[in-house]
Amino acid sequence: MIMLPQYGIPFILSKLALPVHDHTSIWEGGDLDHGNLLGLTDDDHVRYFDKDGSKELAGFLDFNLQSPVISGGEITAQGTDLYVDTEGGAGTDDLVNINGGTTGKIIFVHAKDDGHTIVLKHNTGNIWNGAVGDISLDTAKKIATYIFVINQWVLKSVQQ
Repeated sequence: MIMLPQYGIPFILSKLALPVHDHTSIWEGGDLDHGNLLGLTDDDHVRYFDKDGSKELAGFLDFNLQSPVISGGEITAQGTDLYVDTEGGAGTDDLVNINGGTTGKIIFVHAKDDGHTIVLKHNTGNIWNGAVGDISLDTAKKIATYIFVINQWVLKSVQQ
């Protein structure tokens, strides 16, 4: 488990391999049963770390920073880390729909800066904040984390 300090949340990752994985295939005498995979003790990956903490992560995790601007109450989440700006530079703007969701996708939503407030509207479009209701992101340090489930973005957490 690692802490991502910019989000204050833990992530559990084990043997994260990017972009190439070259363990022996089943056609070369390997076995796809995880208990019998060949090459697991090789240190042949460009970027990975072990779950027991014995190896540091090499490289960095790219959260694909994006700065979408609200247009008609909507944005498109092409990245993962979204610093949202208001339409036309308004002081406050409502965000009703986030396009670009696929099942299981996770996004982190922030206001682009402290001078603009983004209101994440609950159940008006495809944003579901549960009992929290509408959420106002009035600083870039406030973060709302969502996961896309069955055609809507479901709130997982809000960091104030």
